[in-house]
Amino acid sequence: NTLASYTIISHELGHAKQDKDGKKLVRLNRLRRFNRAVGTLMLPSFIAGVILAIIGQNLFIYGMLLIGVGFLIFILALLTKLIMISIEKDASKNAVVFLSEIFQGKQLKECKKFLKDARLTYWGDFLKALFGFSFFSKKTKLFN
Repeated sequence: NTLASYTIISHELGHAKQDKDGKKLVRLNRLRRFNRAVGTLMLPSFIAGVILAIIGQNLFIYGMLLIGVGFLIFILALLTKLIMISIEKDASKNAVVFLSEIFQGKQLKECKKFLKDARLTYWGDFLKALFGFSFFSKKTKLFN
């Protein structure tokens, strides 16, 4: 019976409303599955591209193309994370509507703060993936 538990339940109800209203979640899950499948090619594309570029003359163009393919796969993964953030934001907006029927004033403000803080974890995941690409962080789940 805490504000946090009501907020979490309302947020999940927001996802249920999204599922009822449209296909956002279905499309996101399809995109994530596609990313996982294609994501296995990112690192091999970079490695093969660098090797071909180093080898030389006629293979340099193919090497650059493979590096470009790896980079495009990475961009797709980042775009998927941004889409996920927008879906979470929308679910939080729905949660605020639900919560405003139960709470008011200071309690509603606390619930909104909790939702905002939870959404920041998704931004953190996005930044971790971004820096993981440049090897500033130890490990990231880019394609999850």
